[in-house]
Amino acid sequence: MIAVNALMALPFVLKSLSLPMLHNAQKYELLCASIGVFWWHRFYWVEWKALRRPILQALCLSFVLSVGDLSAIALFGSHNFSTLPLYLFQLLGSYQMQSAAVIALVLLVLSVGVFIVVEYLFKERRTQHD
Repeated sequence: MIAVNALMALPFVLKSLSLPMLHNAQKYELLCASIGVFWWHRFYWVEWKALRRPILQALCLSFVLSVGDLSAIALFGSHNFSTLPLYLFQLLGSYQMQSAAVIALVLLVLSVGVFIVVEYLFKERRTQHD
């Protein structure tokens, strides 16, 4: 199920990362080639420093898409294994609107909470020079 969700989120992740990666490549390609920085060192010192925020936002986006996805559970699910979106639709189908509203609120808080936590943990700490 993880592989199916990852493949379904892949187009969105690639679209959100393509422009920042293109700008980063145009900006630092000649510089890295001239000073001989390649592979792992280039990724860590140049790419990761510049693309950390878009990569983390893409991971958050893929998490949120995988939480709300019903196709993988419809293909591989069983009666013993359920997800929150499937449970939400089961509650809506049985007209338990108050319970469904609570599950929808949990999904909303979980989705927004992931973005807030990632932004807080990986925000750039800027120092001011006097």
